Amino acid sequence: MQQALIDIWRGLAGFTGDSKLTTWMFRVAQNAAHRHVRKAMRVVPTADAADTADLSSPNSEWNDAVVTRSALVDAVAKLPDDQRDALLLHTQGGMSLQEIADLKYAALGTVKAWIHRARAEIARALDEADR
Repeated sequence: MQQALIDIWRGLAGFTGDSKLTTWMFRVAQNAAHRHVRKAMRVVPTADAADTADLSSPNSEWNDAVVTRSALVDAVAKLPDDQRDALLLHTQGGMSLQEIADLKYAALGTVKAWIHRARAEIARALDEADR
């Protein structure tokens, strides 16, 4: 939220008035949230040689977890914006479906569909990564 407010303050001089101020502010805040999520998802745990010394094989649970997390990050990044936003707001942000619908100016059924499609696409991507 703080970064969004800073971005709004810094970008205010560049606001041309082509849209409503609140629409522009929402988009700036949404972009700040996307940057935050992308930055958080880029941090992939790595193992040092000392950490892996006790692992019995290259196909250990640790390696499987890293591969799965990487596939998950890729799958979420490839989702359309509305699906990714709805999924992350619901699962990570703890927002109700109705709150997301109000925030995104969408029907409740639309939000449910976005989340359903996002989960299906992520499941498909993880299934492909397992192969």
